[in-house]
Amino acid sequence: MKIEFHSFKTKVAQRIVLLFLLCALLPASIMAVMGYGQVKAELEEQRSNRLKTGLSAAVQGLIERIQSIRAEQGMLAQRLLDSPSGIGPDDLRRVTDVSLVTGSETRPIIGTLMSVPPVSDDVLAALQPGEAVLVIPPRSRPDRIDILMAVPLDPGDASRGTMWVRADPDSLFSTAQVFATGLGSLELEEQNAIGFCIFDPALAPLMCTGALRAWLDSDLPVADQIAADSTTGPLQWTQEGTVFTGRYRRAFLRQQFHSDWWTLVVAESNRLALAPLAEFRVRFFKGMALTLLFVLLLAAMQVSRSLEPLAELKRGTVSIAAKDFTARVKIHSGDEFEDLANSFNEMAERVGGLVDELETLSWSTITTLARTIDAKSPWTAGHSERVARMSLSIAQVLGLDQIDLDTIHRGGLLHDIGKIGVPVHILDKPGRLDDDEAKIMQDHVIVGARILEPLTALSAVMPIVLQHHERVDGSGYPKGLTGEQMHPLARIVAVADAYDAIQSDRPYRSGRSSEQTAQIIVQDSGTDFDPKIVEAFLEVLALGDKPPSGWERQPLRAEAQSVESGG
Repeated sequence: MKIEFHSFKTKVAQRIVLLFLLCALLPASIMAVMGYGQVKAELEEQRSNRLKTGLSAAVQGLIERIQSIRAEQGMLAQRLLDSPSGIGPDDLRRVTDVSLVTGSETRPIIGTLMSVPPVSDDVLAALQPGEAVLVIPPRSRPDRIDILMAVPLDPGDASRGTMWVRADPDSLFSTAQVFATGLGSLELEEQNAIGFCIFDPALAPLMCTGALRAWLDSDLPVADQIAADSTTGPLQWTQEGTVFTGRYRRAFLRQQFHSDWWTLVVAESNRLALAPLAEFRVRFFKGMALTLLFVLLLAAMQVSRSLEPLAELKRGTVSIAAKDFTARVKIHSGDEFEDLANSFNEMAERVGGLVDELETLSWSTITTLARTIDAKSPWTAGHSERVARMSLSIAQVLGLDQIDLDTIHRGGLLHDIGKIGVPVHILDKPGRLDDDEAKIMQDHVIVGARILEPLTALSAVMPIVLQHHERVDGSGYPKGLTGEQMHPLARIVAVADAYDAIQSDRPYRSGRSSEQTAQIIVQDSGTDFDPKIVEAFLEVLALGDKPPSGWERQPLRAEAQSVESGG
């Protein structure tokens, strides 16, 4: 099937395309929007669960690391009790410095820990096995974070002093970081979409990495979202144009390590968390584009399938309007269009038959009227039919089209219809008519025009009936028209009427021969008759009153239009 896209300009095609688009794209769009919303909700829920689970594991991992530092500190204390020189740097795993504080004296054993914060002896004395005092002293430098832990060297003898250790931050935080983000230290450092932080009780950062590394040197932008009486909760903020969503969770250290809670924060950018949506959008628009293309192709096929039969039906109606009742439409669509085409063809055949009947009836009626008029007087018998025949022959020689030929044929038959109103004694008077009789005779053209006036189908004949007694020099009647003021077809009938009238017998004279009549008409050429018409008339006579086949001459339609428009 050939697809003609110019057909889309029609209203029918546009309605079909719109219907296809609505039926195909609207449900797909609604489903896509609903799917988009559901996928987004699921991704956000997955992120929330991931952050919650990661933070819970991170808190547990942090506490376990603190406990392992406490266990390592207990082992170091026991070795120191067993042998004053029994520990060395190789014995340290998760701590970097070890000092022994006795009274006001601080003695480093390993490392450079020279100053420790004050801790109440009552607190130290009340420590249970496995407990310790976790202290974060004020920072001496912004980049220096000390995480210190204190336990009695000998729980049974407070005089032997207190052991202090400095925890290794990397060892302390690494497990929590992995549990919270699923990434190692090196991987997380390169991240700009995932971040992790641990804050002390004053919400000062102990460590920040990944997308949150900038928080080490700035105020906490989500401090107002961390409720003082809440253990966990959601966070959201915008950082350098990127929206982040995160969670915080408290780590309870009071019972075992006599420290206020620490706060852990993990975050992901919305761009990362909702990245599948971007791919979803790309696939959605690709899918919609393919759907649109497919729908347009289907619509084009349907438009062509629908409009080709309509175009064929239109061609058929145009042919019928042009009186070509032999035209038939051929549609083999197997649907209602084919049924319509069959009905159209049946209608065209019936209408054609009716028109032929009407045409035959019309010509028969006109011929009957002409014979009725001519039968009113024995002197005019057959006159109208002879004038019609001669007029038609002249018109054919002049090359007039079929419409003008039909008009002049009818006009020739009906040109004297007004003589119905002329009394017989005037028609058959053997002598010259007096003025009153001549006036009655001349009025037959006006009477004829008045008789035909109600018949709109014969309106084209009116100028012939009314003007066939006008003369090109203005000496005719009823209006004294001259030259091109006369209708071209009336000029033809004027010559044919004069030829038959002069050649026929009348009660007041005998008819002339064809040669004599022709001479009279030639003599009156330019005064009574149009010279072009006379020339064509002579050619008809030369051909034996039969114009040659294929004779062509410029038609006089332009002149007729000029006269009709008053030109």
